[in-house]
Amino acid sequence: KRAAPLADEAHLKRATNYEERQNYDSAVSEYKAIEGLIGAVFSVRRDISFSDVSIKKDSASSKAAEVHYNRGQLLLKEAEGTRDDNKYKQAAHEFRKSQEFILNYKDSLALYEKARKGAVIRVAVLQFGDAGYSKYGPVVTEQVISAAMKRNPEFLDFVTREHLYQIEKEKEPFCLQISEFNR
Repeated sequence: KRAAPLADEAHLKRATNYEERQNYDSAVSEYKAIEGLIGAVFSVRRDISFSDVSIKKDSASSKAAEVHYNRGQLLLKEAEGTRDDNKYKQAAHEFRKSQEFILNYKDSLALYEKARKGAVIRVAVLQFGDAGYSKYGPVVTEQVISAAMKRNPEFLDFVTREHLYQIEKEKEPFCLQISEFNR
């Protein structure tokens, strides 16, 4: 009965300090900790009163989403100017982070996708050649794709053999035009 209000007060004080320093991510975490504390205590006792932090948490969440959104916009603009894959990735992470605080915040979902596409690496893994080991080719191919997917699939697009053939067909007329131009 004595510990719960002290814990509530400690979290509230930390949340306020974080907000004063404009560290809204940490402030939101503290408000969520208070909500978790309330839920845990109320499951056992209902005679203890707590602060209602829902409005403060919503406000801090809104500010956190805005901070990440603005960082994402700056990084995306810089990435578009320099074509820097890492800047695209950082921008994508910032837009995704804004979504964690407020779902569908402004146009962060569309901007996340734009930044993600700028950082995507397209990978084609063709079946490994015959060389007398044809039964192992599909297995090795699958293991390579599986290992790559475990690392960071967010910025990987796998291209199928059929897609490569389609690209080759689309490229043929363009290559003919260039070769004729070079004559």
